[in-house]
Amino acid sequence: MSAPGRKRSDGKPGAHRHEFIDLYELLEVSPRASVDVIQAAYRILARNYHPDVNASAEAGVRIRQLNAAYKVLSNAQDRARYDLECARMRRNERVTEVTQRIALTTISARERQGVLFDRRSVARPIVQERVAILSGPAILGLIVVGAMAAFLLIVLWATFDGGVEYPAAYAQHTVQWSGR
Repeated sequence: MSAPGRKRSDGKPGAHRHEFIDLYELLEVSPRASVDVIQAAYRILARNYHPDVNASAEAGVRIRQLNAAYKVLSNAQDRARYDLECARMRRNERVTEVTQRIALTTISARERQGVLFDRRSVARPIVQERVAILSGPAILGLIVVGAMAAFLLIVLWATFDGGVEYPAAYAQHTVQWSGR
């Protein structure tokens, strides 16, 4: 990041921009990786880009990025905040992409019709996130519930089956209650 008045990385003067860098991708680990895996990946990459081993300018920038990524991802609270911010950024990117696609198709359709319009008249779409209803765990749960229901039906059918004949040995011994 650069301060106001300083040149940005692209050489243009002005205010700084925040570019999103995926820390998991930087450390080459999965977002579900444990702290031990993150630490191991950090150590391997830090060995490769350490200034004593690699004297290039790119290595200096890369080691600073790796240090910052490890600092965030090794702390549970900072990692949770980062994951939440990543989710927000991805959601905003999806909404922006969908809005732009819909606006472009609306504009091109109106241009094909030869109708002039005001940009404010283009309706903004309502974007809702879709939840995967039948994901792997959901299907497994449905199979387990179905198996349990079949088992219960078999048990109930066997219990209430009136056509079962019992051996004569059970019929000879009856117990009568005297009522006292």
